[in-house]
Amino acid sequence: MKRVERLAVAAALLLAACAAPITVKVGDWTASCQGVPADDCEGVAGLFINNLAWSGASVLLESGGKVSVEPRWICPAVPEWADPSFCWQATAKVRTGTVCMVVARQSDPATAGSRFGQVGGDVMTTRLGGPPVGWPTCT
Repeated sequence: MKRVERLAVAAALLLAACAAPITVKVGDWTASCQGVPADDCEGVAGLFINNLAWSGASVLLESGGKVSVEPRWICPAVPEWADPSFCWQATAKVRTGTVCMVVARQSDPATAGSRFGQVGGDVMTTRLGGPPVGWPTCT
């Protein structure tokens, strides 16, 4: 993405941050988003829920089915498949603390099969060997 396009995206996102919070339903979950367009809110929340894997039922129960999505103003170093210009942070409060994931937009969603991918935070899937070296944590 060219510098001018990135600046335009950043300006649009800053304006969106001033907007009222929105709420979207994703299955049994309710996502509350501040500064996130409804389409992105639903997509990021959907990825978060999907990536809970086998923990999804317990996180749903403990969190009351509530997930929060907000812009992450500093995107971590991302894999080649991810667009580094903007990230989100999705969180759900559970008995032991917070489940959190950092999400980025796919650079080429047509080949990826999804518009978003996880680039940091809690790894809830049974990924062999755990998260990649340098996997960023939530802030």
